[in-house]
Amino acid sequence: MRTVPTLTMKAIERVTVADRTEHALREALLSGRWSDRVPGVRVLGQQLGVSPATASAAVRRLVADGWLQHDGSRKRMRVDIEQLRERVRQRPTQRRLLFVTPEELTTGHSTALIAVSELHQELFHEGWDVRHRMMPYEPPEVAWRAWDRCLEQLQPDLLVVWGARPSACDWAVARGVKMVLFGGIQGATPLPLISVQTSRMLERAMDELLGRGHLTVAMPMWARADSFRQRMADVMSAKLASVGVGFVPRDHQPEASNNSPEAMYDTLVKLWKRVRPTALVVMDWREFVLVSCFLRDRGISIPGDLSVVLLSDYPSMECYRPMLTHFEHPVKRMAQTVANWARVYPPKPVTKYCEPRWVEGDSVGRIGGSTLQGRAPGAAAKRR
Repeated sequence: MRTVPTLTMKAIERVTVADRTEHALREALLSGRWSDRVPGVRVLGQQLGVSPATASAAVRRLVADGWLQHDGSRKRMRVDIEQLRERVRQRPTQRRLLFVTPEELTTGHSTALIAVSELHQELFHEGWDVRHRMMPYEPPEVAWRAWDRCLEQLQPDLLVVWGARPSACDWAVARGVKMVLFGGIQGATPLPLISVQTSRMLERAMDELLGRGHLTVAMPMWARADSFRQRMADVMSAKLASVGVGFVPRDHQPEASNNSPEAMYDTLVKLWKRVRPTALVVMDWREFVLVSCFLRDRGISIPGDLSVVLLSDYPSMECYRPMLTHFEHPVKRMAQTVANWARVYPPKPVTKYCEPRWVEGDSVGRIGGSTLQGRAPGAAAKRR
């Protein structure tokens, strides 16, 4: 009788809140935040958003490892400076990752900031210096000069670009710079890209809206690349054709040459003069904020007068009422993939798409006996 070898698998390590708290305290100590004594466990717990018991457990580990010294039960922990100096000397050689966005990260609720934070947590202990810079993406003649200056000043080992444009990709290829795209559109030469597929999200959104009777669906295109705009037009055209509605670009996909608030608002004003949509598909939270201002000025309610689907997520949107139907992006999982690419840069361009999750909200109504009675462009003749 032949013996079947036993397959031994390594158990998946479980990371607890105490583990993360311990890691955060070690990072703070290495950065020199406390040179003499650390605050008490209650203060540490408040600063880190954990319970005093969790903070206490993390502190005990640092004491056991010699990072902190205990001078008495009622006294704060003392920092062992000599131990810290040795730890700093033993850290790996530092490399620099530069995370680039077209706008400032002005709030802790920014999705891009979540990605930066995750990259920092993944790579800091391996000697990576993760930094952020706001850089122009367009026009190319201005962007390339700014990116050249940044390259000379910071000399990053890897650039991670949020929502990249083809011109940025072309610049990286021309300069021989290692670049990873966190969403966006590639240039003539492919680069490593991790993203969600907007076309698939739009297909799902159109299916949901058309299934509820919405024939007048508009998706504003504010300063989007021609190739992206064409892909979205192809999806909308195919979905509308399946219910006998012709695709009218200026009504189903109104455009603006730039994404300034004035240009975006004016696009909506002109759209409503031509046709009153019963549903809007909006790309991101910034665009929805402007849309909601326009709807407020017109006295249009969601979902009573207009249904809305957002193709992205944003932590602050949880405060909006009614709750928006949207897609939840796996940003942390995507950041972990980027961290792996930082450790070992792909020898060949690789594209990885992550599947976002459809989140049913209260912002989509149903046509039929309601006040939602828009005119579907391209279908009026058929209905008559």
